[in-house]
Amino acid sequence: MTLQGKPVDLVYILSIDYAGPQVYDMFYEMPQFSFLRMVLDYYFADYYKEDADGRLGEELESKYKENEAGFLQRMARVFLGKIQQYVTEAGEADPEYLLGGYQEPNQQYYVNTLMEKIEGIATRTYEGESPFGCMLLMSSELLSTRTGLVNYAIQFERDQGIALEDGHRIRKLLEMTNNERDLFLIADEQTIYGIGEVDWSLLGTDSVFKLEFKGLSRYDLMLITLQEEAATDKRVEADEDQKLFKMTTNLRIVSTKLLGISFKNPEIGRDRFDPDLFKRIASAVFADDTTIQEKNLDKLCKLIKEATRQQSGTMVVIAKPDTAEAEVRRLKKQSTPIIKTQLNSAFIKHLTAIDGALYCDTDASCHAIGVILDGLAQEHIGDASRGARFNSAHRYLEKLKLEPTPCVIVIISEDGMVNLIPEPITERTARKVVKEYVDYIKETEKEKIAEGKVKSFEERLAQAGRTVEIDDENYFLLGDTWFKKENYKKSAEYYEKVLDHSEKPYIYYRRLLVRSYLNYCYEAVGKEQVQIAQKFLDITEYIIANGSKEINYNDYNRRAIALHVNGDISEDSKMKDDYYKKALEDYNQSMRLKASQKNILFANRARLYASMTRYEEAIDDFISAMFEKNLDSYNEELMVVASFSPELLIYALTRYAERKGEGWGETELGKQLVEKGKQWESKHPEVAAALQQLVTGNSISPDSEQ
Repeated sequence: MTLQGKPVDLVYILSIDYAGPQVYDMFYEMPQFSFLRMVLDYYFADYYKEDADGRLGEELESKYKENEAGFLQRMARVFLGKIQQYVTEAGEADPEYLLGGYQEPNQQYYVNTLMEKIEGIATRTYEGESPFGCMLLMSSELLSTRTGLVNYAIQFERDQGIALEDGHRIRKLLEMTNNERDLFLIADEQTIYGIGEVDWSLLGTDSVFKLEFKGLSRYDLMLITLQEEAATDKRVEADEDQKLFKMTTNLRIVSTKLLGISFKNPEIGRDRFDPDLFKRIASAVFADDTTIQEKNLDKLCKLIKEATRQQSGTMVVIAKPDTAEAEVRRLKKQSTPIIKTQLNSAFIKHLTAIDGALYCDTDASCHAIGVILDGLAQEHIGDASRGARFNSAHRYLEKLKLEPTPCVIVIISEDGMVNLIPEPITERTARKVVKEYVDYIKETEKEKIAEGKVKSFEERLAQAGRTVEIDDENYFLLGDTWFKKENYKKSAEYYEKVLDHSEKPYIYYRRLLVRSYLNYCYEAVGKEQVQIAQKFLDITEYIIANGSKEINYNDYNRRAIALHVNGDISEDSKMKDDYYKKALEDYNQSMRLKASQKNILFANRARLYASMTRYEEAIDDFISAMFEKNLDSYNEELMVVASFSPELLIYALTRYAERKGEGWGETELGKQLVEKGKQWESKHPEVAAALQQLVTGNSISPDSEQ
């Protein structure tokens, strides 16, 4: 990319969270079939807009004006286009562009229409029922040359196959398939040839793809391969005059999920319900419950797995037995209480067909069906983009937290998505809270930022921090955001969360903390100001002591300001003088390090001279600051000092006239000084004399308009 007009290379280090071992294995071992690998390849090569030289500009812009969801949907279509290409060319020798790691964007993947064909099947109902079933995709070469590979239950005439575009007919055929009995629709990238089962022993080293339809507009793409296991039952047998070595070799059918699609949105990494994740969450939530047993967790997993088959979605609430009894009693008018029992898994799909949740306990017993949950609404709870079931569960859990009462809720949406709450607290949880917090600060006017809302974010962040280590960058981001909102106290708080305990120098961020202290110090009063001033000084001293080669003129300038502030508020005259002297040394050092544009340094030193009652030197530095950059504030401050006494006014008039030279009286400062002299000339003859001499020397009439 190009940065400040110069070409630079960006090096990205990515951390992928919540991807199972299978995803990692595909990424590294079979990158040609890794959806994650394709997403990253295309993101860096085909997401951002490039200039004519093929470089990114300083302002990153999406090439296709798409957001994250749009990009992922595009990638799902491209990935299925790639799979179609693989099926088409699998019979050809060495399709190298499919077998490598990094993949250049391939236009053929866009041309291929496998996703549209699959969607044409997945979005159709048959007699009111959503699509469930399975289909195998393999190359036409494999189908025609591997005799016996497919044992057809029914086979269409070779020229009478059903085109994949004919979603209406294929949807009917899907009803005849049975995934558990390995009875599939058999197809290549264009045509359905029949329904049959596969003799897996004949597959050899080839691969086939399986599509599992799991409801309306929901399906998974699987890669099917064979894995030879270690031989067993090895023995030598004699057969007349011969000896035979015999052994048993098993072939494991390996089914690897490449991609799940739900309403065109891709997902990878895990099944919709992850039993291991549920067990981890339940064990953490009910950590103080010594009665919860592994066998009961297994029963609950089985119950939830059956509940996920409910096509209309449902919820399963799990609490301690006494909580379940009390809550069902309280909610009896909005539920159907039952005698506590462990449900037969065969009935669960039917028991969840009505609105409301199953209310179960940690013994895997059900207390009620069709439970309508109440709850407590909070600003940060829920998601407007999700349905009523999702938000109801979050409100109910928030209500139980007031007790606090441990509870786990499994939310099964109509699209098959399974959410477990409370979510496990991880680094991602912390990042999510920080993002919401930062967005709130940025999007809310300073005067309208609610203290209660900020407290809520801080409590959630603290809760996450008790479980996981929150990355320093998150606190720095909050510090930056508060600073831009001109809340310097909050800004300093978040920088301090890291810097007060870090062994790293973090010079860059310590400078940002100095910036916050500088502004905060002038807002604080009394003891608070004294404390902040000392912190201000301590951090500037740390930077100079530990910054090594990074130290610059501004580090001395800021320490000088800190020393100056401490001197101003000190009540001990000796300490005050010491602070001022050290501040002067630092200003002088800062001046030596900065070659030009020293107006800020001159102005800062002028203010210090004024505090030290060295007013003539203050006047000289204010004049120097104005010569560097003519700002009204410098004029005003100089006029304040010059107005302390007739002698200082005369000094200011004389020095400015000397240094400015011809035309000094025509400048804004010259006019102000002359005007002040006129106001004082009647009471202070020495001012009148000095003014007369300067004005006459400058050929300006004392009576002319100023």
